[in-house]
Amino acid sequence: MPDKASDRWRSAVARDSEQQFAFALERIGERLRFRHDNIIHEPLPERMAALLGELRRRRDQRRNGG
Repeated sequence: MPDKASDRWRSAVARDSEQQFAFALERIGERLRFRHDNIIHEPLPERMAALLGELRRRRDQRRNGG
């Protein structure tokens, strides 16, 4: 019989990790908006757009249990 306490612990750690990741993404976005407010309407540089896409892909993968 699986240990229910360890399953709850793992779930809590996973939720906390996801919340920390989401918070970090928000903070990155805030700092980028603050620092680059004057160029906010220009498209992102290719490397930054690729990084943002990868971060979003990983976030979505984690949310979907991947």
